[in-house]
Amino acid sequence: MDTYLARAMQVLDAGCGAGDLSLIAAGRGVILTCVDGSPAMIREARRTLCGLVPTPAFHQADVRQLPLPDASFDAVMASSVLEYVAPLDTALKEFRRVLRAGGMLLCSLPNRKSLYRQIEGLAVRLTGRPAYRRHVNEDVYRADLDRQFKQAGFQVIECRPSGTPPLLGKGAVGDFAQRHARLATMTLFVAKAV
Repeated sequence: MDTYLARAMQVLDAGCGAGDLSLIAAGRGVILTCVDGSPAMIREARRTLCGLVPTPAFHQADVRQLPLPDASFDAVMASSVLEYVAPLDTALKEFRRVLRAGGMLLCSLPNRKSLYRQIEGLAVRLTGRPAYRRHVNEDVYRADLDRQFKQAGFQVIECRPSGTPPLLGKGAVGDFAQRHARLATMTLFVAKAV
């Protein structure tokens, strides 16, 4: 995040959830707008971000139809959001619409190559658990993501494994897992609006 976010940048946290990522971004001095489809998550994000200066703007909205003007952000963050959105290309095009030319999209998606995700997928097929996986757009596991980013008006400039499987935890083992595609649970994409 340090590489792509700088003081006074206009940053959209699309699918902000409880505001944890927004809080980290706020520490870099950005001006935040937080969007989530859940009224409960917007309330939670307001609590998390209470007291920040400048005060973030909050909107309850679907990331596929943002109530925001064209070309109004320097960066869009979407962490663990796009796997719940169908069709994926609609959200990507909407992110491109609200980004200024040269703006950055920072997003994470489940790592399709991860052993953890493959075992998790098998568990869902056999047991229906973990329950959250029933809400995941399984197309993100099959889609040609590079093509979708390009068609939406982005150039992918970074794509790397990230995230530690819950059983490995933090520390040396978790750090090792984050750097290896077969172990990391997520893939971080950084794409530039062209």
